[in-house]
Amino acid sequence: METRVIQLIRRRPEFLGVLALRDYRRLWLASGFSDIGLSLWFLAAAWMALELTDSQAWVGLVGGIVAVPAIAITLFAGAMADRYDRRRIVVFTQYGLLAAGAVAAGLVLSGVAQAWHLLLVALAMGVVLGIASPAYDAFVVDLVGKSRLFAANSMAQFANFSGEIAAPLIVGVLIATVGVGSTFTAALIAFAVASLIITQVGTKAGARLQGGHAEPSASVLADIKVGIGFVGHTPGLLPLMAVASQVFFAAAVMPLIPVYARDVLEIGGFGFGVLMAALGVGYITGSLLGAVSGGLPRKGLALLVLVVVWDAGMVGFGFSRSYPLSATILFLMGTAGALTENLIVTSIQGLATDDVRGRVMSIHRLVDSLFPLGIMFGGFVAAAISNEFALILAAALSTGVVVAAVGSSKALRRL
Repeated sequence: METRVIQLIRRRPEFLGVLALRDYRRLWLASGFSDIGLSLWFLAAAWMALELTDSQAWVGLVGGIVAVPAIAITLFAGAMADRYDRRRIVVFTQYGLLAAGAVAAGLVLSGVAQAWHLLLVALAMGVVLGIASPAYDAFVVDLVGKSRLFAANSMAQFANFSGEIAAPLIVGVLIATVGVGSTFTAALIAFAVASLIITQVGTKAGARLQGGHAEPSASVLADIKVGIGFVGHTPGLLPLMAVASQVFFAAAVMPLIPVYARDVLEIGGFGFGVLMAALGVGYITGSLLGAVSGGLPRKGLALLVLVVVWDAGMVGFGFSRSYPLSATILFLMGTAGALTENLIVTSIQGLATDDVRGRVMSIHRLVDSLFPLGIMFGGFVAAAISNEFALILAAALSTGVVVAAVGSSKALRRL
């Protein structure tokens, strides 16, 4: 019997070999810079919103409003991604982020920016991301094929989580030394680099439909209905979407991290960056653990345990008054969060068939869009009652959702 080490050695060339594909490598680099730009922008917007309004609710609103347009158009965008040139959609939306970033940087650097300006730019970014996400997910499959999809997703996740580490540190240094305006400029530069790279991705894989996909229906609404019906009738898939929906409550901690950095722990902008970086290090640690382990057995039970770790971490963070302890808690939460996301996405992709995978993943994207709304939820509850109560409530509801989903689905427990 092969040992785990031998299996990993044999798997390594495939894992690294995906970057040898020129067009995927360019897409991966562009996506990485774009993710860094988004992280820089929203972290800077959160800090600036707090400075402008001194309100947790405004921090949550600026961070969460992005989900509103994304939720409204994601299903439509998923159907369109199965009908039209996915490459053009991906390129167009990247330039949309560049334009939004340029507007925000101009307003901030000119000294006229108000909180409602940040809100409008976040709304515009939500529209762009809502269109881009399903097309990107499908375009990756077009570029690398299904046999290399796990490796491609792993590399994309690595780049994203690396950005989660780099961006907070950049934000902390820039806010502490130059000012928040420089962070918006850095985000704009990242968007510009991503836009330049994305245009170099070839067009061969941008065909309207690829082998193994069904022909579209007469209407987009009919396409959407087929995707929704598949989710509803496939054992285990709907409960997985329910588990994914707990991100709404899990996100409640996000708008409170800058509040704790400034007002509770009193560690300032740089300390805020370190706390967010600790969360990012946890994310990338969880991603690497998932790659090394090759997956976890009994996915339903594993999901429940990992969600409880995150939820307990939220409560612990809420009552912590120690800088090192708070950073450690966020690291552990990030590790659990990455493994949770890996299990959910991998399970959904495994249950979806080729002919509806794009639409099924767009539904998952729709559910995932609850995360920014959860940021608003956390900010509003904290402002209305208290920081600690907001985190306790969110943790209890998050765990309750997953317990109900796993307990009610034999198919999910058997994954």
